[in-house]
Amino acid sequence: MRIFTFYFLMLISHFGIAANSDIEKNITSQLQVKSLVTLISPQQISDHIYTPYAVQAIQGSDIMPTCTLVDNNDLSKVIVLIAPSDGQFANCHQVLQNPLISKIMGDYYATYTYVVEDPRAVFVTYYQLIKLIKNGFYQCKEDDAINARISRKLKAKIKLKTATEMAVKKTGCTVAK
Repeated sequence: MRIFTFYFLMLISHFGIAANSDIEKNITSQLQVKSLVTLISPQQISDHIYTPYAVQAIQGSDIMPTCTLVDNNDLSKVIVLIAPSDGQFANCHQVLQNPLISKIMGDYYATYTYVVEDPRAVFVTYYQLIKLIKNGFYQCKEDDAINARISRKLKAKIKLKTATEMAVKKTGCTVAK
């Protein structure tokens, strides 16, 4: 019985790894990834509400990484957080982190923190807020204002969760077109 249980667990583990490998292959193909640095899998937040894949990768002929959010239901729906410019600067320098999840006025939001290195080797932290909806997500049209408001609140020693809530309540979040 123990051998059967062990074999069964190994079989389940193998199929789980194969499924993850297939997803990774699909994402790397869709984004034309040369080298995958980090892949953060979606988290289920509520029924039919998931965070997207967070991908840090080197694409095409780039030598510096790009950070991208990819919808787990539609791999063609992406938000590029930062990509290298032609001069290979302004890249997603530090590893993406798991998002901070907030429920604000009945809606779910995910805040991703990432660091950008500019051509002068200056590192700047940015906050990408997305609204999570049933079977997807969208970027807020007020993206720059939300990022600036979160950054100011954090400099005032307010925690990220509170800063995010304050930014959304003050600025709002409408669908970007």
